[in-house]
Amino acid sequence: VDEDLHREIIEEHARHPRNKRELPDADFTGEYRSEKTGNESKVFLKLAADGSVAEASFTG
Repeated sequence: VDEDLHREIIEEHARHPRNKRELPDADFTGEYRSEKTGNESKVFLKLAADGSVAEASFTG
């Protein structure tokens, strides 16, 4: 992927984030807090019966 396209994709995701929400029935959650900025993020994963990721979301 060339740099301009890569930058365009990142900017699009920043303007219109996908799956930005809590996943109440998540099988796994993870939290991160940046010591430098204090920003916090949380990731949610719901697994399928075969163990693969069926759904993912985040907040922060």
